[in-house]
Amino acid sequence: MARAAGTRGVVHVALEDCAHYVRWLFYHPERANGMDLEVAIDHIRYADLAAAFTRVTGHSARYVDTDLESYFAPLAAITDRPAGYNADPADKSTMSFRDNFTGFWNQWKHDIIERDYALLDEIHPGRIRSAEDWIRRQEERARETCGESLW
Repeated sequence: MARAAGTRGVVHVALEDCAHYVRWLFYHPERANGMDLEVAIDHIRYADLAAAFTRVTGHSARYVDTDLESYFAPLAAITDRPAGYNADPADKSTMSFRDNFTGFWNQWKHDIIERDYALLDEIHPGRIRSAEDWIRRQEERARETCGESLW
C-alpha cells in the first residue's frame, strides 16, 4: 500500500523567516547569484507534528497515515480531471489531479527533497528549526496579542 508521507518528513517553511533569506540573497550576490535557495524549518514527520501540537497546546492530536487511494476517495469527482484549470484534457501531456498529487506525495515518501540546513543556519542563526518551535511562537504571539490560539 502506497503511503502519503515518507520516513523523513515533509519540509515546511516559516513565513516569518523568509525576509531573512531574501535579504541575504540581495546582500550576498557573490554567493547567491544563480542559487536556488530552498528554505525550510526541517523535514517534519506528521506524527512528530501532532506530538508537538499536543505538547504545546495540551490538546490531543494524532497523525493518521493515509494510503493514496483513501486520500483520493473524497476527491473522486476531480481526481482524473486535469491538474491545471486551463489544461486541455485531450492533450496527452496533461497531468491529472491524481497524477500530480501522487507525484507530490511520493517525492516525500522516497526522501527526494533535500535542504542545506547548515547554510540556512548560517544565513539566519535565529531561524525556526522545528514544528514545536513554530507552534510555541504562534501560541505566544496569540497570548501577547489576545489573538486566536492554534487550538
